[in-house]
Amino acid sequence: MRKLVILILVVGAFSASAQMDWKHVAIKSGLLFTSGFCDGTSEVLKVKYERFEAVHPNCNDQYWDYNVSWTNKYSTYPHERFPMSTTALVWTTDGYHMMRMVRNCTMITAVVIPLHGKKNWKQYVLEGCMYYISYTGGFNLAYDVIYK
Repeated sequence: MRKLVILILVVGAFSASAQMDWKHVAIKSGLLFTSGFCDGTSEVLKVKYERFEAVHPNCNDQYWDYNVSWTNKYSTYPHERFPMSTTALVWTTDGYHMMRMVRNCTMITAVVIPLHGKKNWKQYVLEGCMYYISYTGGFNLAYDVIYK
């Protein structure tokens, strides 16, 4: 994997350096890295909460522990539940859903940033590979490094 990343970056630098909008690519890569990081964190919350807790020993389990926090959107008294706590605003009720919302928003933002100028197909492939590497890099940082 490391060799593939280096190869993509070296080939990309030589073949598209004059035409590539590196600032644009850096912004999108940063957004996708954040998206991947949030995805990795949400998976840790769902599958390996003890890893999250080891890094954040004072975290609020009622908000962050997936096995407990899902109840936050419900109430034994319907009038106490706030509007849309089980639909559009579910992301405000627990850490898992918040991480998924941030993941979605950063990914959507990266996708809708307009592409300037015309590019050949090789540039789109290169950018796609760089964005994929950014996303998976963020995911792996969260899932395999920070919460290992």
